[in-house]
Amino acid sequence: MYEGENMKSYKIKTVILLVLLIMGLSLYYYKNTNKTEYSDKIGKVSLYVETYLAGKNQLTHPNVIKFNKEWHGYKYWMGYTPYPNANGEEENPSIAASNDLYKWETPKGLANPVADNEETGCAELKDSQLIYREDLDRLEMWYLGRVAVNLGGDGKTLTLFRKISKDGVNWSKYEIIKEFKYVSPIVIWDGSKYKLWGIGFEDQGTKGLFDYMESEDGITWSDPVHCSVNGDSKTLDMWHGDIAYNKDLKKYEFVYIDTSNQNIYYSTSNDGLSFSKNKIILKNDSTWTRLYRPTLV
Repeated sequence: MYEGENMKSYKIKTVILLVLLIMGLSLYYYKNTNKTEYSDKIGKVSLYVETYLAGKNQLTHPNVIKFNKEWHGYKYWMGYTPYPNANGEEENPSIAASNDLYKWETPKGLANPVADNEETGCAELKDSQLIYREDLDRLEMWYLGRVAVNLGGDGKTLTLFRKISKDGVNWSKYEIIKEFKYVSPIVIWDGSKYKLWGIGFEDQGTKGLFDYMESEDGITWSDPVHCSVNGDSKTLDMWHGDIAYNKDLKKYEFVYIDTSNQNIYYSTSNDGLSFSKNKIILKNDSTWTRLYRPTLV
């Protein structure tokens, strides 16, 4: 009788210990798989995006739009330009879409590229910028083109183009917006007007500048205004960049690449003209030969 009670007590204790162990493991699993806080060291992952050039999936100049719910099947839409082995003739604006930011695909029914240099008579197209007009429920692809000498151009002057789409698959004929003496056009629609920034470039006679202009209709534009970063408005050494308006911060956020050191910098502004002292958010530690363009989501 005494040994039986001991065995019964032992079994009960064993069961209790097992239950506690299972509860502990469950709580540990829940705690470590349901975190809501953000980490300052999320890491990085290489994305695979199939371009229209089979086997030459070297894309650049990404620009991602996030929707709160799926828009024509996807929460994320990205504009980009293939640039295989720095071949400008193939740098034609294209579209990819995703629901998780990792797996990207060409939307069903779309034949990339969205814009082709042959339709415009340009030697190359480049620096695409994808935006969403909520009031008109449409995507707009803005991009640059350079008309070659053998096609009647001077081989240097850049033209800003635009195409529009109501579903991301079927795109309009191109529109010529204006001559553009900068690289990396950054376009925002704020609900009443277009806001456009351009980064100066030596070939366009604007080296060291970072300029802003605006338009209500996309046709008539204001004169360029010099923007400043940390008080400098004339000798900036920037490559491509991106701007987004953060409604929570009530500030414009600006990310760009410094041409000299290939680091990515971050700066903010209350008015979109005077940007605060910049800070490095990503150092090029020789992982990449060269960085091209960061984008904000």
